[in-house]
Amino acid sequence: MEVNEEDERLLGSNRSDSSRTRGLKNPLESSLEPQLHAKNRDIFFVLWINFLSTLGFTIVLPTIWPFIDEYDGSKSLVGWAVALHSVGNLAFSLVFGYWADKRNIHECFAAGLIIFIFGNIFFACSNSVGMILVGRFFVGISAGMYGPATTYLSYATKPEARLTIFSYNESAMILGLVLGPAFAGIGTAEDFHFHIGELTFSENRNPAWLCALLGIITLPWLSLWTEVKPREHLEGLNLRFINIFREFQWPERGGSLIGVLLALNAIACVAYTVFETVGTPYTDDDFDWHTLQNSIMWAIIGMVAISSLMILQVLTQFFHEYSLLLASELCLVVGYSIMCQWGGLLSIGRFVAGTALVCVGYTICDTLIKTIYSKVLQDHEMGVWMGFLNASYSVARTFGPPIASYTYDYSGGFEVYLITTLVLVAGFLLNVYYRREIERKVEEVDHPERSSPLTPTNN
Repeated sequence: MEVNEEDERLLGSNRSDSSRTRGLKNPLESSLEPQLHAKNRDIFFVLWINFLSTLGFTIVLPTIWPFIDEYDGSKSLVGWAVALHSVGNLAFSLVFGYWADKRNIHECFAAGLIIFIFGNIFFACSNSVGMILVGRFFVGISAGMYGPATTYLSYATKPEARLTIFSYNESAMILGLVLGPAFAGIGTAEDFHFHIGELTFSENRNPAWLCALLGIITLPWLSLWTEVKPREHLEGLNLRFINIFREFQWPERGGSLIGVLLALNAIACVAYTVFETVGTPYTDDDFDWHTLQNSIMWAIIGMVAISSLMILQVLTQFFHEYSLLLASELCLVVGYSIMCQWGGLLSIGRFVAGTALVCVGYTICDTLIKTIYSKVLQDHEMGVWMGFLNASYSVARTFGPPIASYTYDYSGGFEVYLITTLVLVAGFLLNVYYRREIERKVEEVDHPERSSPLTPTNN
């Protein structure tokens, strides 16, 4: 296969000194290059992994309360079931990241898929509330694959193509968010009630069975997947968690930016999980919306989010990534401000406008944070650091929903939206404070030729 000079310039060669320094080998050319079918296939597999992880989180949400109710559990256990997924993810994100750095990403995917299959089968075979909770915890552990998957996407693309590939990644996760409840609805059809030996297939178990089936189908596909960053010498992997921190060192340069971006990511994720948590109860209380109306709302949210990613591709041709990040954070602030119930009940028009701004703002913000974060890490092994990024999501999803639910139950929607607005304003000010450092770092990675060859940038 011939590669022209322009491709070499954009996507680098495995013969370059910088690639050898970072341990890279054969990085992918542009994710949009039509002649590289095999490598685009490998990227698609990673996007499928992230889609599957999101699907595993959302697909049981419509049926988890009826399932718990089968065994006389209380509604408070629903929150625990959701939180345990995030706890499992949080606990093992760094383990998977460390594994990816010390061994390879292929093994992380294999282990994650096996745990994903086991967790969903365990959940589907549950005969007690305890088994339901344990099943969700194991599925949460498997979601730790997100860190190695994001690491792969960063290694597989040059900085110029990074925004595009993370937009695709965001779209895959949004599809998982939207299609999960839809698949759950299909699985609740009466015709899907049957038994195979001792195995029971019912409306509350079918979503987990479907996830297990998709995981089983994915495992053989993994054998055809090619890793971008092979390690010449496989190091022995000791899974004792403390070893991660024995070898862990915060970067001397760029360390403050890593911390800032992790904080911004957690704040943005908290803002969205607040809406995920109280949005449906709020529409039920204020507008008397029920399952059908809320399902339509979430479907529209998914379409708006994917459309905003397409618009983002155009906007980046005219505006700097950092400027768009600030604009997306402003969208979040304005969106939640609109939904604050000043002067009485919130109208449907204001709620729809606020929801649209929150949806667009979070989608663009999340994509740009990942893009900029990967550029800040350009010359570092990314496994553990992407594990930290995944862990920041898990922290937000572990603590955000219970706090939002408690505040909504005891105070109401105004307090929830007001507190979220104030948190977002704090994140926006933090971002502005570090503006020059972030812009300078992104410029160094995007345009390395502007740095003096006598004083190479040490990221």
